[in-house]
Amino acid sequence: MDSDSLVSLHNYDLVHHKKREPGRTAGGVAIYPHIDCLTDAVAIPDMPRVEKLVQVEMGVGDVCLVSVNRVLGSVYIHPNVPFSKVKFLFSALATYGTWILGLIPELDVDLEVPIVLLGDFNVDMKDHSEYAEFMEKHFGLKHHPMKSPTTLGCTRIDHAFLRNMNIECMPHVSYFSYHRPILHQITERAAIRNL
Repeated sequence: MDSDSLVSLHNYDLVHHKKREPGRTAGGVAIYPHIDCLTDAVAIPDMPRVEKLVQVEMGVGDVCLVSVNRVLGSVYIHPNVPFSKVKFLFSALATYGTWILGLIPELDVDLEVPIVLLGDFNVDMKDHSEYAEFMEKHFGLKHHPMKSPTTLGCTRIDHAFLRNMNIECMPHVSYFSYHRPILHQITERAAIRNL
């Protein structure tokens, strides 16, 4: 989907969407909460200062983040993109991790907010462990491995990364996509805080 041709979903409201390259066949991400959702979802804006500093490139992928008492993110990374090129993802998450502090030491970061980051990374994490290692080291995001293949080609290229949350993944039958939809039931882990 392109940024100017939005998809309407019955009983869902579009909160945020992103497609960095108009006209490209693949790509585009969006977040739609159900109209009966009791929590307001608010789009988290891009950080042009960070994107410029880390030299985010076009043609790599898309990410959009929303705040719903936690950070929820949708990710798409184009096929065959090396890990070194996914700076757009790390710049979007900059205020939730430590890696950016080496570049902008005065940036205020939140290391406690629960985060769930879901999407098509177009890599199998067992062959590309650098993703899981970087996400855990710099953002505290743990990879939640999928038990069954996530595509009709029996690959595991769709992933979930979590911080201070638990999810249960359930298979879902669909006939409209090469990717097998995965339903995520999210439960927030009780945070232990010193008062």
